[in-house]
Amino acid sequence: MNWPSSVTEILQRYRTMRELRSMERSERVEGHWAFRNRMIEALEVLDRDQPKRAAEIWDHARAVFPDEAVKSDLALKLLFRLQRYDDIEALMKAGHDRYPNDARFAEGAAQVAYERGNLDEAFQRATVLYRKYPRSTVGYRTAAASLSLMNRFTEAETVIAKGLNALPHDVGMRIEYAKLAERRKDWLAALERWTYVDEVHGHVAGAAGAASALTMLGRYEEAESLLSSRLHKFSAEMLIWLQFARISEGKGDWEEAASRWAVVRKRFPQRAVGYVSSLPVLARVADREQIEAVLLEGIDRIPDDPVCLKEYALLAHRAGDFALADQRWSTLRACFPACREGYELGAAALAALGRTSESTRLLAQLHGQCRA
Repeated sequence: MNWPSSVTEILQRYRTMRELRSMERSERVEGHWAFRNRMIEALEVLDRDQPKRAAEIWDHARAVFPDEAVKSDLALKLLFRLQRYDDIEALMKAGHDRYPNDARFAEGAAQVAYERGNLDEAFQRATVLYRKYPRSTVGYRTAAASLSLMNRFTEAETVIAKGLNALPHDVGMRIEYAKLAERRKDWLAALERWTYVDEVHGHVAGAAGAASALTMLGRYEEAESLLSSRLHKFSAEMLIWLQFARISEGKGDWEEAASRWAVVRKRFPQRAVGYVSSLPVLARVADREQIEAVLLEGIDRIPDDPVCLKEYALLAHRAGDFALADQRWSTLRACFPACREGYELGAAALAALGRTSESTRLLAQLHGQCRA
């Protein structure tokens, strides 16, 4: 009788299967952490304003760990920052198909429609989201934000009120509530709502938002005092320093505003806002050579972002120096071939120089890219 032998074989198969399952679990765990580490690396690279390198890391990690890419919140965060919206749509669809009861994928779908500027679609997706998942803050916030940007403020207030009723202590909901008042330009309501975010939640957006509302109300000393009282806590937050500059702009003190924008650039040298948003102020107090020096610093500091290079070309274009503008638009096209302004305004510069055929060819090149 071969019964003992059969038992031995069964036990051996069981041990083999258990070992295989253990190996599979180990591989999944290793894959999870390997992918997560790659996403952290990509986000750190992006913080250093190297979007091309961050995108390369994402593309490679997705190819090696396709299953992890679908489930990763860090991947979603990275893709939003890279504006890889088609990738997000694909991941959200794959995730929803695989995990139909997981709210994250419906949240991502609503957010990507909003970021694309497809506000009606974003509102529709977000409405479905918060009705199915009433504890999802993303649904209420995205629906309310979409409505407000479509100037449907009463409906937006109704939606956010539902969200606050369901999740009264959620800081994201409170921030969106304050933003609604800002979009309506109801500065007293905005001040009240931002003050709540500041005092109850201790969030930097509350302090900056309240100071912004005070600035819009012409209460500059109060705005200065508020920000100064928060510096010990938020000195590393760019929002605070931006608002200091905007208070000076509100007062019409352009020299002080220029000085404060210089502080923003010094503290946050790899953030384009310090270079680009200071241009209207610099136009009042600095000559063209000084403004160009600021933009050249931005181009040097943030080589992977086209915004400073684009403004550098625009400076020559607006001055009517079309020969110089042509050179700069050409540089923009070479460095950032997907940037439409390099073609459209480059063609305009060529046309102004009387080089009509070159202008036409450049526009045709752009249209050919769009069709592709």
